[in-house]
Amino acid sequence: MVSLVLPAMFGLGALAMGALAVAAFRKTRRWRTEGVTVEGEVVGFVERELRMRENLNERDDRVQKFSPVLSFAADGKTHRVTASAAEPQGAYELGQRLPVRYLASAPDQADLEKIAVSNVPGIAFTILAIIAGTVAAVVFNAARGE
Repeated sequence: MVSLVLPAMFGLGALAMGALAVAAFRKTRRWRTEGVTVEGEVVGFVERELRMRENLNERDDRVQKFSPVLSFAADGKTHRVTASAAEPQGAYELGQRLPVRYLASAPDQADLEKIAVSNVPGIAFTILAIIAGTVAAVVFNAARGE
């Protein structure tokens, strides 16, 4: 009897990763078509503690990263947002001017331009979908051959 559980799991994983890839590419396209780029200023930082583990047998190593708080003008108002990316301390300086992209319909939805228009998430999910789909096909064919 052919066990379809493992291939089905990888197949569903491939579908989920494919759906996430489509969503990521749509989000990037929206930022590119509906977004407005302005110059923003770093006015503060939000500290984020990330856990990094190189080996499952070792203790957690906590890494401090910082997201810049950005101030920019849109629609005659000053807006403040925290960038989604966290970087090591010193990557940004107070008063530093950076390109910020916001959605014209919602200026409070903003991020660093380099993050807002990046295709990296969509590409990563596409690669994961291809890998999961390939594993599903190989496991299915191997199970049929038994």
